[in-house]
Amino acid sequence: MYGIEYQPPQNVIQVEDQVSVIQAAVNDAGIALTWDWHVRELIEQGRLVALTKPVEFNTNAFFLSVSEDSDHFASQLFVDWIISTERIYLNS
Repeated sequence: MYGIEYQPPQNVIQVEDQVSVIQAAVNDAGIALTWDWHVRELIEQGRLVALTKPVEFNTNAFFLSVSEDSDHFASQLFVDWIISTERIYLNS
């Protein structure tokens, strides 16, 4: 164990859509991990504070996540197809 002992938060808010994430941060409900251009004006107005400089990627990135509770054959077929297609693309 490192540092301080982890304590689960007492109050948790989980927000998924970008507008609600930003609005929650404006309302002091936490931080917003978002594209800098979504919040640039709010930062300039002093309504939000940037924690770091914007992080830039030189290449595109896509992410695929699957629920651990998912047990759907069709979902697995789709995931397998995506992965095999990506392998073909990378090897060409």
